[in-house]
This record gives sequence, C-alpha cells and structure tokens, in this order.
Amino acid sequence: MGNLYQNQLNLDRTPSFIDIIDNRQCSFLLKKNDIAITLTGTNNKRDYGYSHLFKSEDNLLLNQRCALIRAKYDSYFLSYLIKTSCFLEQFFQSSAGGTGNQANVSTKDIESFIISVPKLKEQEKIGKFLSLIDERIETQNKIIEDLKLLKSTIRHTLFTQIDKSSHKAKRIKYILDYEQPTKYIVENVDYQNDVSLIPVLTANKAFVLGYTSEDYSIYDKGDCIIFDDFTMDLKYVNFPFKVKSSAIKILTSKSNVNLKYIFEYLSFLDLTSNDHKRHYISEVESMPIYVPEVEMQNIFSNLFSVLDEKIVLESHHYNLLIAQKQYLLSQLFI
Repeated sequence: MGNLYQNQLNLDRTPSFIDIIDNRQCSFLLKKNDIAITLTGTNNKRDYGYSHLFKSEDNLLLNQRCALIRAKYDSYFLSYLIKTSCFLEQFFQSSAGGTGNQANVSTKDIESFIISVPKLKEQEKIGKFLSLIDERIETQNKIIEDLKLLKSTIRHTLFTQIDKSSHKAKRIKYILDYEQPTKYIVENVDYQNDVSLIPVLTANKAFVLGYTSEDYSIYDKGDCIIFDDFTMDLKYVNFPFKVKSSAIKILTSKSNVNLKYIFEYLSFLDLTSNDHKRHYISEVESMPIYVPEVEMQNIFSNLFSVLDEKIVLESHHYNLLIAQKQYLLSQLFI
C-alpha cells in the first residue's frame, strides 16, 4: 500500500517481491485498466483513498489493504470519478475505526456508494479528455524536471572548473555576514493561506509554511540566504518574510561579493550532516570556497537567475494545469 500515495504510484517505495505465485494469488494480479484504491489510513485524516489506473505496469500483486476496481465500462472515466468529492465524501464517511488510530473502508462499503454515470459514449469522451490533460500535466512536469537537471548540470560544470582554476579560495566568514533570526520569529503559528500577507519561511523543502498578518518585525533588508543551522538546508530569498524557528541563520554578502553566486556555490557543495547540532559557526564559516572577480560572479549569477525564472514560469503553468483539471473534475462529476 505504501507504493500508492497521493494518487501517485511509486514502485521504488518499500518494494517486496515473491518468486512464485499460486493459483489464489493469480486472482490478485493487476491487469491493464485495473484501478487500485487504498483502504486504510489515519482516523480524522484523509491520508488514504488514493487511487491509480494501471496502464502498462506488469507483474504487480494487489496489497491486502487496497481494493481492486475493475470497470464494466470506461476505466478512464471511472478512475477520474473516484477522485471527485462526490465519491470521496462517501468514502470517508463510511470509514470505521481499526486498531489504535487506524481508519478502514471496506469493499462492501464501496459497493454501496451511489454515483451518477452517463452513457458509455459520454464516459469515453470525458475519460479521453481528462486523460489528455493528464498527459499535458506529465509533459509539463518533465519540462520542469529537465530544467532543474540542466541547472544542476551547468552548476556542477562551472563550479568544478572554478575549483580547478587559479582563483583564490576565501573562507566563508570573510564573504558572508550572518544574523540571528530571533526578532523575525512569528508569534502565531496558526498560518493563513492569503498570499497577500507576510510569508513564514523555513530553509527546508517546504520553504513557505504559510502566511501571517503580523506586520511587525519583518525581515525586509533585501536579498539573503536562509540557512538551517541543523540540517544545512538553504534557500535564496528576495522578498520580505518572517521565520518559524531560531535554527535559521540569515546570511548576507560582504562588499564585492554576489550573494546569488555564493548561494549557487553552497548548493553545489550539497552540505549535509547526520549530527543534530548547529553547524554554521563551528563548521561552515571556516570552509574555503573559490571566488572569482565580481564581474564573473555577476555573469554566473545572471545565468542562474534566468534559469530560475524559467523554472518559476513553467511551474506556474503546471499549477494552472492542475487547477484546470480540478475545476473540470468538480464540474463534470456532480
């Protein structure tokens, strides 16, 4: 069941294998156009009910806490229908408590759900149309991933060459200043979704945790790097913000140093640690990095900024496609 999460199938996640299947297990072999849906999750959460339509995957057995749905008519139409609110509301309302904090939905419950189904030709039209949108979403995601790979490859090539060149190495403490984040820490962690408010940031993957109406003690001194002192994650920030944690260091550049160049260099170094301790003052500040003339720093910085802008633009397009699909699901399945 762990292979199916948030409607995405990941066969590399906690895989298990068997060499031979018996006759009983043969009935659980998934076929093309089969749909699997997860039946077990957490009470009062919607961390189950994820589904996937199998198209070309081979030699897969259904997990015991997943249900197999095999369409009598159009499988694409049905795969979209079970992602809609009209299906999922019935799904979660039928869940029963299990062991501990576990929630379960039975196949008998699913069989009792009431859904509206048009004629076959209409199903086929809707299923085909939405599948084309999914294909476009997949293409857009591939565009974004390729751009990220391009940036990573360029970054690795450029900084590897710089490391091998005659440029002088400087310790980070002579390149960057740091500021403690204490006065910028948000007081109320009940974040809002209103993007017109002040963003609350973390240096980790989430980046924007939410938004706050606290319009005081905001960091608005210009571009900076936020650095997680424990995980050594970092983010480049060019807008006013507040932070959640005192574990953040706010880094800015000294004179004749392009901050964006330094950020990309630190990203190239891929700093990691398994030790739960603060790293910036004890380790990172003393690290040497190669810094060319400021003119060359600016050239590199501009190159990476152009790539970042392109990634942001394509990501915005991706989000619009997702929103379009969600709108269509809400309008086509009522």
